[in-house]
Formats: sequence, structure tokens, C-alpha cells
Amino acid sequence: MNEIENYLKHIVHRSGLTRSEQAEWVAEMSTHLLDEVEHLKDTGLGEAEAVAKALRQFGSRREIRKQIARQTFGITLPVITSLSSVFFALFLLGVYLLYASIPSNPDPSTWTSWHENPWVRFFTTRILISPSLMLALCLDTLMLVKTRCQRDRWALVLITCIFAALWLFMRISHNYYFAGLLVPYRNAYTVPFELLTATSYLILACLSVAMYLFTKNKDISRFPILFSLAIGLWVPVRDSVQYHLWQATHWSGFGGHYDPFISNELGILLMVGIQLLLLVLLRYVFRAVDNYNSRTHSTA
Repeated sequence: MNEIENYLKHIVHRSGLTRSEQAEWVAEMSTHLLDEVEHLKDTGLGEAEAVAKALRQFGSRREIRKQIARQTFGITLPVITSLSSVFFALFLLGVYLLYASIPSNPDPSTWTSWHENPWVRFFTTRILISPSLMLALCLDTLMLVKTRCQRDRWALVLITCIFAALWLFMRISHNYYFAGLLVPYRNAYTVPFELLTATSYLILACLSVAMYLFTKNKDISRFPILFSLAIGLWVPVRDSVQYHLWQATHWSGFGGHYDPFISNELGILLMVGIQLLLLVLLRYVFRAVDNYNSRTHSTA
């Protein structure tokens, strides 16, 4: 029976399932296979032949893994990884298209006016490749591994729409400080910075708690903070790396917009630290919500 055990372990290996889900699937499939083996042995087959025939009839491990993924996530894992890779590649392309410009001032420590390369302007004006949008779609796709029902997927779509609506309002109104409501520290030069930052963390925490009340999925409920962290982090990191490379090489290709108040390493660490702390605190908030609900719905 070691063949059946190894067969089932190979099926659930790297399937994206939790340990409890893997145990449930293994137990269910094992029961079915053992019953089939006993039935084949009753027809006169030896144990080895019965096991081999039962495994052949059960199907290939790859196809069964796909069926399990469809039932669990609503989509297969290769599709999830492929889509996330495509969106991440488009994110990198969007970053390049937006910032592959020639600075009129070779000193990136100051805000300078840019004149874009003609081919860059051609792509950015005719093809909508927003880095934030592509990053959002990449994260959304990866989070499908953590979904277990249609409600989880609707929650992901809702949070993405909230970020998208705020981004669109910011672009239309040209009030860029609104970006700080969901992406703390990205626009640290806005006033009042302290109030805006505190408000942003409060909104993110409320969104996470609301998602947990709606989905009861702890992983999905952390998505607003993870999304905010990912979007807010790449801008200062990019600017800091660009600035240090310019200092080391003084090559004009590393020139561009740079705000030392936004891109300083201490500020980056502070932003990451606060949001990671918020993720830890959410664990206790979710536990408190569960305890409250259990007391509320108790029949004792």
C-alpha cells in the first residue's frame, strides 16, 4: 500500500492546499482507492496487480491535481502562476515606460522637468500599462491561492475597485495627497502628514476587519495592507536605488525625479515596520471577532 500513499502524497504536494485540506483529500482518495483494491482482489487479482490497476483507473496525478485545484480555488495553479507572471512582467514594463525619460537636469537630487523619448510617449499614450494597476492584478491573481469560495473572490475585486477608484479620483482631481489614504508614506510631503498617515492606517485596518467579517478568511482579509505595502514600497525603493547608483556612477541615465524626504531609508523602514505591526495586530483582532461571534451565537 506504499504505492497508494506515495501516489496521494505526490498529488497534494505543491497543490496550494492547507495541511488540513491535504489530509482531508488524502483520506477521501485513500478510502476510495482501498475500496477499489479490495474489489479487484475479490475478482482474483493479486494485491500488487490490484493496486496498479486501481491507480491506473483513478487517473493521472496531474489531472487529479487540476481537478482538486478547480474545486478548491476555482482555477488551476498553472493558470494562477502564469497570469501573475504576465501581470508582473507588465508591471516592470510599465515602470520602465513611465520613467525611461531623459532628464533636462543631470542632478536627480532635485525635481527636474522631463522630456520623454518619442517611442515611450507612443506606448504610454496608446497602451494603458499602469504599474499600480498591473501590480494590483498580479497580487489579486496570487491571492486566488488563498481563496476558497466565490465570496473571497468578490472581496478581492471590491478592495481592488476601492484602490482603483481612489487612484482615478486622484488623477482626475490632481489632488495627489489622496493617494496617502491607502498608501501610507507615499506622499509624505503632503500636509498634514501625521493626520493623513494615521487616517490611512485606520482605513486599512477597518477594510481588513470588514473583509474578515464578510469572508472569515484571514489570509484574504490581510490583502488591503499587503496591497498598500506593495504599491507604496516600490516607489521609494526605486528612487533610492536610482539615486545611489547616480551618486556612484554619475551617469545621466540614473537621473530623474527624487525626493529625499520620501525616499530616505529610515522612512521606508518605518513604513514597512508599521504595516507589518498592523498585520500582527490583525491576528488578535480576528481572534477577538471570532470569540465575540461565538458568544453571540452560543446556544448555552
